[in-house]
Amino acid sequence: MGALVRLGARFGKPYLPLAMAAVVLVLAACNGPVPTVEQRAAEDKSSRVEQILRVADVTARSGDMASAVSLYKRAHAIDPTAPKPLIGLGWTASRIGQPAEAAEAFRQAIALDPSNIEARLGYGNALLGLNRPDLAAPEFGNAIVINKNDHRGYNGLGVAQDLMGNHESAQQTYRKGLEIDPQNVPLRNNLGLSLALSEDFNGAIRELRDVVVAPEATVRNRLNLALVYGLSGDVIKASEIARKDLTATQVRNNLLYYQKLRALPDKARSAAVLAGPVVQPEE
Repeated sequence: MGALVRLGARFGKPYLPLAMAAVVLVLAACNGPVPTVEQRAAEDKSSRVEQILRVADVTARSGDMASAVSLYKRAHAIDPTAPKPLIGLGWTASRIGQPAEAAEAFRQAIALDPSNIEARLGYGNALLGLNRPDLAAPEFGNAIVINKNDHRGYNGLGVAQDLMGNHESAQQTYRKGLEIDPQNVPLRNNLGLSLALSEDFNGAIRELRDVVVAPEATVRNRLNLALVYGLSGDVIKASEIARKDLTATQVRNNLLYYQKLRALPDKARSAAVLAGPVVQPEE
């Protein structure tokens, strides 16, 4: 810098600003181009959206779904071109039983990012909630194309196939998912239910017996085993298993329910047996 000042003193003061400008240009070149006003605004918007999404995700996990919905909508309003707020909104709407709202959010997210697997899985899940397995199946198929190693796509597709009465295809699909994750409880649970729907009760019971002893098994998994025994006509075993989680009155009601299920046509029975969320968002 001293040399530059002496240069200015030798040739006169008008040259000093030019010399300083040269230094600024050199420093700017070293640090990269200076962001434009538009670039800075875009970065600020993206940062605000990400901050809101972090809060929304935590809020949803805490169970405050109404506040989470508001936060996802706020993030979407700030940046309508970002798929993440719509995906968060879709999953939250699915969790609180609003499949139509979820489907619309996922549909918009897919329009913004057709290769987003969370949007595809979510859209398929919402379509199942709207009782449209025929439309859901292609979405789960798209998810498998996007990532053939994500077992959730196979689980969703299998359920859609079961709901359409294609139990053999569904079982093949579940098994493809289990090649990726052999101990996956949702896949094994649904495979067991699918076997029962195709009246392979021995295979279904073997599958679900293994499921209920898994560390991550839930009450629902145990009750599914009771359900399969009930569908097979073994009400004594169904009652024995159900008593572990239900009161005596609830057990009696379930036994009556199993009888009603056995009298239903295939697609109606499949819809009743496979009711509930199929896939979950990636944490």
